[in-house]
Amino acid sequence: MRVIAKGIVVMFAMIGVVASIQQVRGQSAAPLSEAKVTHIGIMVNDIDKTSKMFEEVFGATVPDAFEFGPLPLPSGVADAASSKVKFATFKIGDVMFEMIEPVAGPGPHRDHIDNFGQGLQHIAFSVPDAKGAIDALVARGGSVTMSGYVDMKELLGFTAEIAGPPQARPGQ
Repeated sequence: MRVIAKGIVVMFAMIGVVASIQQVRGQSAAPLSEAKVTHIGIMVNDIDKTSKMFEEVFGATVPDAFEFGPLPLPSGVADAASSKVKFATFKIGDVMFEMIEPVAGPGPHRDHIDNFGQGLQHIAFSVPDAKGAIDALVARGGSVTMSGYVDMKELLGFTAEIAGPPQARPGQ
C-alpha cells in the first residue's frame, strides 16, 4: 500500500513540475515577439485644431476627420451604445498615426482624455495570434478595455492595440 501511495505522490509531483515548467515557459515567451507596429494612437481634445498643428509642425497632410460609433466596448459598460469618436489617420514618413477625439459616451478614449489629457494612448500591433497576445498581456497585468485594446498603462505607460495579421485584399 505504501508503494502505491508513494507512486501516486511521485506522479503528482511530476505533474506539478511539468505544469510549472510550462507556466514558466509561457511567462518568458514574448507575446509580441513577432509583432509589427501598425500605428500610434493619439488622443486629442480638438481633432480639427490638432490636425492643423500636425500640418504646420510636421508638414503632414491630415485628411478630414470622420465619426465612428458605437465603439465595441465590453458587455456591461453603461451607455456603451452612445460611444462615439472622431478620428483621422495620416502618415509622417513611414509612421502611421491615428488621431482620436472622443465625442460622446464612455470608452477608453474618453477615459484617457479625462485622466491624462492629450497624448499617446496606444500603440497598435499586428501579430500572428491576436487572442494569444491579448491573453498573455492580461496575464502580465493588463486589462481589456475594448475589443483588441489591452490597457498596460500602469506597467508600460500606454495601451496595446492587438490585431491579427492584415488580410490580403483581392488583387494584391
